[in-house]
Amino acid sequence: MTIGSQGSRPTKNQRREEARETAREHRLVAQKNERRRRFLVQGGVVAGIIVIVAIIGLVIWSAVPVPGPRPANMASDGILLKAKLDASGKPTGDIEAVLSKALPDGAEPITTTEDPNLLNIVVYEDYQCPVCKNFTSADAPIIRDRVASGAATIEIHPIAMLDRMSMGTRYSSRAANAAACVATYDPNNYLSFNDAMYNNQPAENTPGLDNQGIKDIIKAVGMDRQAEIGTCIDNETFKSWVASSWNRVKDATFLPNTTDVTFGGTPTVIVNGTKFNFTTSDTGAFYPAQFSDFLLKLEGLEGSTTSTPTPTPTK
Repeated sequence: MTIGSQGSRPTKNQRREEARETAREHRLVAQKNERRRRFLVQGGVVAGIIVIVAIIGLVIWSAVPVPGPRPANMASDGILLKAKLDASGKPTGDIEAVLSKALPDGAEPITTTEDPNLLNIVVYEDYQCPVCKNFTSADAPIIRDRVASGAATIEIHPIAMLDRMSMGTRYSSRAANAAACVATYDPNNYLSFNDAMYNNQPAENTPGLDNQGIKDIIKAVGMDRQAEIGTCIDNETFKSWVASSWNRVKDATFLPNTTDVTFGGTPTVIVNGTKFNFTTSDTGAFYPAQFSDFLLKLEGLEGSTTSTPTPTPTK
């Protein structure tokens, strides 16, 4: 071996190639890092957009009433009551509900087929509405007599349009839900519940009755299945139905079984497709015989009107 030999040391060209290779590897690493950075940035932007879209969708979705449990015996969105008949088909003097199964979630209501031989009375009401209370106080006895005798039916649609009048407690909606609970669990006593709710109606612009207050009315009336009704009231089981049924009423071109009647406020009272256009005194009281004369005219009979108002109803 010759002294001073280069042995295994790399040549100048080899060192140059090694430097080039090292630089190339650094460039590849840098390019990979840049691609990773861009991917993360783009992914973050896309994820952010997805989150924003999801939030917008949630806001829109939450503003639309979600189909929920539907009450039984209210296929038309109202409860239909008629005379109870004995085995021979004669009225017994009592009133009973026409029973129907709860419709599936999201189903459209089924319009009641009205009997052309009867007075088919339909009432759209809000339990916070003082005019509804006055109508019930003045004319509920007339309606009961006609229905019990077999001359008429009554279909009551509880709606919730006056939540703004109960200082944030949503009394109208909770009362309408309670009505649906009664229709589901004790439909034959609905008229007693209806009268009691108006006899205990809270004044507008007050908190109204709480759930316990409504349940106390149920107890005072002596309704059947009070436990189930109470749970239904506390859980607001038919909350989504209350919202959707109100939307159907206010958005309807014409109300069911009419050709020209639109909803104009509560109470809206319709008999055989004709709207009852009532007047009241300065105190809101209904004039005597006004509704009975309206029914007589529909039957082709003459009534006798009077201009003297009834006393203002009291609780």
